[in-house]
Amino acid sequence: QPSVLPTREVSAAGLITTLPADIAPKALDANGVEVEVSLESGETQFAPGDHVLVWQAVDAAGNESTIQQTLRIWPTVSAGPDVPVKLVAGNASSFRISLNGPAPVVPFTVNYTVTGATTGTNLASGSVQFAAGETSKDVPFAVSTTAAAGASEQDATVTINDGVNLGVRSMLTIRLLAKSLPPVVTVTPTQGGQQVPIF
Repeated sequence: QPSVLPTREVSAAGLITTLPADIAPKALDANGVEVEVSLESGETQFAPGDHVLVWQAVDAAGNESTIQQTLRIWPTVSAGPDVPVKLVAGNASSFRISLNGPAPVVPFTVNYTVTGATTGTNLASGSVQFAAGETSKDVPFAVSTTAAAGASEQDATVTINDGVNLGVRSMLTIRLLAKSLPPVVTVTPTQGGQQVPIF
């Protein structure tokens, strides 16, 4: 028999993932009769990350055999909250990309695509890399041009690319806000409760 089983890769369904029903290996006794196989630890639920499973089988004669298997549970990848930022030169902000647990293999790269209104900013498509233990990355961006006062707000969209275990939120909006128009003050003089002209 092999000393180690092939690595099993599973996409996390949440913070805790139950082992697939078909993951347990088969074991036969000396007579070719199948015997029950169980996990030495008894655990059947695991968080995202890299785990070593130890399977054990005991035949009717009490002979015991164990074998190891690596289980890799890939975390979900989610976009953070929407980000509002004023289109004023020198302003800076950031958007977030998060994992719901550590990646089983690092560095773990997540690619994203930026679409929509990016004029006046350095927003662009790119990628982030997660090192061991990291579960959140803030991606900085800056505003280089001030928008005209009263200009309509614009949106840029950051979308996490396919190829990873996408979470419930795969995109976020960066709302680019122009400077507010200055208030207009109107003075209406009155005398004795009656409006009077201004000269």
